[in-house]
Amino acid sequence: MTGAAMSTHASVVLYSHTFDDTANDSTPALQVFDNGNSHSDSIADGSLQGNGSGAVGFNTVTTLDLSSYPEFTISFVVENNFSAISGSGLNGTFFGLSFNDPSPDSNPVNGTALYNNTGSSLGLQVGSGRGTAANTEWYLSSTYSAIGDFSDDAVDGYTISIRFAEDTATGNTDLTITSEGLATDLNFNTVAGTNYANLAGLVTPNVSTQGGTLNLDRLTITTVPEPSSVGLSLLGLAMLLGHRRRS
Repeated sequence: MTGAAMSTHASVVLYSHTFDDTANDSTPALQVFDNGNSHSDSIADGSLQGNGSGAVGFNTVTTLDLSSYPEFTISFVVENNFSAISGSGLNGTFFGLSFNDPSPDSNPVNGTALYNNTGSSLGLQVGSGRGTAANTEWYLSSTYSAIGDFSDDAVDGYTISIRFAEDTATGNTDLTITSEGLATDLNFNTVAGTNYANLAGLVTPNVSTQGGTLNLDRLTITTVPEPSSVGLSLLGLAMLLGHRRRS
């Protein structure tokens, strides 16, 4: 696969929201969106619960322009396991981003923040009634392709990380999904049929559930500096130290 090269440089935080300690949170703020059916939520402690067909989630109040970065990673730190989701036609629980209007009023019932029904969301979901094994597998949201096993009783406290990068051959999005803390951790890579520049210019990180329950601890977006910028920084530091020695 002609994908984006994985960098070994230290990551730089572009966005951060900690649900139980908002003192150092980034902007834009997070908001709650829902489909008008029964649910409960709390941004203060990161809890989401969709009752029956009720769908609810968190997303940013405005989009983020990350188009100047050749890659970025969205990480969701889950504090408590979400419940198994059953019922035909439910959207399950979604981790990822949408790249359009983040307004709660923009088609929230079957909206892009809940699952990829319009081609404007990309990420990971579990428990979708549209899958062949609704409560036992993780799915790539854009295709409902099963990419890993989900064990409802063994994932209390875990992290989902989704890396979006520009595929150098096609200009589309090189997508890597990994996890830490699952009974069977994920390690999946594909080139999605979504133009990276279009996606990165209108990023709305979000997490949502229909018929499930989860508690989040933290949401972050990170990137890694390009080798050229790292080299320039080191060169500048070396010149500064050299100047101090001579003076």
